[in-house]
Amino acid sequence: PAISPDGGRVAVRRDGDIVVLRLDGGPATRLTFGEGRNASPVWSPDGRTVLFLSDRAAPVTGHNDVFSARADGSGEAELVLDAERSLSGVHWSPDGEWLLITTSFEGPTASDILGVRLGTDAAPVPLIASRFADSDPALSPDGRWLAYFSQEGLFVVPFPNTGDAQWLVAGPGAGEPVWSSDGTELFYAVPGAAIASVTLFSAKVDAGAEFSVDETEAISTYSAPLAFTSSYAVAPDDLRLLVMETVGMEESEIVLVQNFHTELQQIFGN
Repeated sequence: PAISPDGGRVAVRRDGDIVVLRLDGGPATRLTFGEGRNASPVWSPDGRTVLFLSDRAAPVTGHNDVFSARADGSGEAELVLDAERSLSGVHWSPDGEWLLITTSFEGPTASDILGVRLGTDAAPVPLIASRFADSDPALSPDGRWLAYFSQEGLFVVPFPNTGDAQWLVAGPGAGEPVWSSDGTELFYAVPGAAIASVTLFSAKVDAGAEFSVDETEAISTYSAPLAFTSSYAVAPDDLRLLVMETVGMEESEIVLVQNFHTELQQIFGN
């Protein structure tokens, strides 16, 4: 889920399409209509546009590119970035100047985080490109700090000079970082021991001249989808969480009923 900047709408993937839902219960707005597989919606800072990934340009190979659509459903989706590598995620910077994209696994190559400066013809530049799988980029509201997931843990680095320093926020398994609107908290999710169980944490941070974590606490546990990506969102007021919870199916069992006719006679008579 992706909550709009005004806190009143949420963009989600539904059956391979992107849909905008109103949190007041109003009518939904479809932004795509079956053109390929669409996923990973994110809002523009002004709330007028929704970016998403789609393989509509390469349905056979499943190669994802970045597209945009007007949040009110008018007009048609437009290609924003024709990526050389297939993408698995996209993040829009708070100032609207950068796109942070996550590449997909391709053979032996791990996923990387690249940056694209909008309004220029410059090629994407590597921001986080280690030998590990790196994903889930999230920029702080002031654009100075980049949080991301790595197989080694959840890290924060300066932006855009990501190689200058690095701070560990949580150990291996922690992911899905989301900043509070004032930049004093960093939320993240950690998979639990139970299948599809996820615990959400809040880290109080000091993001001044240097970065530091003051304290961390668990705030919620829920049953998230097995695909461990984007299972929650934080409202702009920092007071509400929107959680994508898995609805489990009841366990089935086989019951053997003997003397079936006798049982029926006892219940309904002759």
